[in-house]
Amino acid sequence: MTRARRLTVALLLVIGILGFSMLPWDVKQAIGTEGRMHRYLHVFAFGFATLVLTRMVHSSRARFAVVAGFLLVAVASELGECLYYQNSMFEWYDLKDDFIGVAGGLAISELFRLRA
Repeated sequence: MTRARRLTVALLLVIGILGFSMLPWDVKQAIGTEGRMHRYLHVFAFGFATLVLTRMVHSSRARFAVVAGFLLVAVASELGECLYYQNSMFEWYDLKDDFIGVAGGLAISELFRLRA
């Protein structure tokens, strides 16, 4: 896969995550991303994104960059949500779920790499 295609996929994943993060609460309620499934969706979104992109790169340095990038996206999305909606409380529990997703996505990617 070409570098341009990998960058396009990365950009789409980041835009998707940030787009859903910044939706108003009532819209999140209407489409079902709040409530019972909220935590699982955080873990899944960041895990899936990390898995996809770490499988697309070959060097350890590139995998580190993917992981670091998604950890930064997690922090930026929660901080952006807090600032934009003027929430007085940073959502640390969402950030924890995002980090768990990144770690899980990387772990699954490495298992595939070991089996290859």
